[in-house]
Amino acid sequence: MKFTKILTLAALAATTMLGGSLALQAQDTNAAAATPASPAARAHRLTPDQLIKELGLTDDVATKFKAAWEDRTAKIRELRGDSSVSAEDKRTKSKAIMDAFQAKMKEILTADQLEKLKKLTPGGNRRAPLAAPAAN
Repeated sequence: MKFTKILTLAALAATTMLGGSLALQAQDTNAAAATPASPAARAHRLTPDQLIKELGLTDDVATKFKAAWEDRTAKIRELRGDSSVSAEDKRTKSKAIMDAFQAKMKEILTADQLEKLKKLTPGGNRRAPLAAPAAN
């Protein structure tokens, strides 16, 4: 009887160790699968300098683009850090910040550059995607 208990405990310990090992392997596999592989999937991570290069902006336009980008980033970061603002107000204010950024982009970028920016930053602003300026 004592031998049976020891054998049962050994089998339980071995099963637990094997199960834990398999669970860790499964986590590693899932983490690798979740990493985006294509450049399009990673595009949202482009820095302002990379976007400036991809869009082929002149120095004057690049300066305006970077200033608008940094202004938007600072305002969004400040808004997210403000715990006195309700979630609904944060959404409203965030949308206003993004709308202002898009308006600024429409002022400084050409229609082709706006289209390319939209492709380089897919889903960057799901509520109001960048659009080319209206033809006058």
